[in-house]
Amino acid sequence: MTGCGYDKTVTRATILTFFVPAYILALLLQVSVATVALDTWATTATLAPATIVGLFCGKALASRISERVFRLCILFLLLSTAAALLVSGIGSWMS
Repeated sequence: MTGCGYDKTVTRATILTFFVPAYILALLLQVSVATVALDTWATTATLAPATIVGLFCGKALASRISERVFRLCILFLLLSTAAALLVSGIGSWMS
């Protein structure tokens, strides 16, 4: 969305509107279809507070950073996520 020229408010709102319900729905579907391991619940409980803090920090920072900085942050997050997935995939493939 940032590559198509949407401003940071629209991009942030769209991401939140999609991913927050999607994560909740994914967990509920996993619970309804299969048994959820205890470590999955522990990870969810551990990451939930950080997610909530991140939402509030993002809201506070969104009004203070420029469009350019926002786009650079998005680019950094996408590249770092892709790199982590690549390293994880190579690690799984090598073992």
